[in-house]
Amino acid sequence: MLNCAAFRSRIAHYISGQLQPSEHDAVEAHLETCKTCLIDVTAARLIPAESDMHPVGEDKDATREAEDSAVIKIAHSIILQGIQEGAAEIRLEPEPRGVRVCYSHAENSNDSLIVPKYLESPLIDRFLKMASLSSSQLQQPQEGHIPIRSNATNYDITLATVPLQDGVRLIIRIRF
Repeated sequence: MLNCAAFRSRIAHYISGQLQPSEHDAVEAHLETCKTCLIDVTAARLIPAESDMHPVGEDKDATREAEDSAVIKIAHSIILQGIQEGAAEIRLEPEPRGVRVCYSHAENSNDSLIVPKYLESPLIDRFLKMASLSSSQLQQPQEGHIPIRSNATNYDITLATVPLQDGVRLIIRIRF
């Protein structure tokens, strides 16, 4: 049975299907028992390569080329998942091991995944860039808008930053 460190060294090969059958079975067995590693795999697989979601005003082809970046894929997929689930609000909360992504619906709130800590700063920077906000002003609250078009529907996304002692909380509100 694999431990978490051994699993993390195989995650990219697991996702791309490049593991030997015995290694693949060991990874599958580990994922059945370790929720943390399962969340890491989920975060790494977040967005389909052919998603139609893109920020309004950005060239769709240029956006598609830029989506080679994992951070851009994760940022877009966080919003896309919120839209698909009908979430009114998405919160990104800093934690010691990463950024917890919480989707809030009319009746409840659920934690969906934890993005690894090493992606926290680039992910926050990506959301700030999408909302035309300054990453140098994280010590004070900010608010911006991200117009999104997905599947021929326009969405008005409001992004608010809340400075915390251990980082910054992002609150993303989706207007359908």
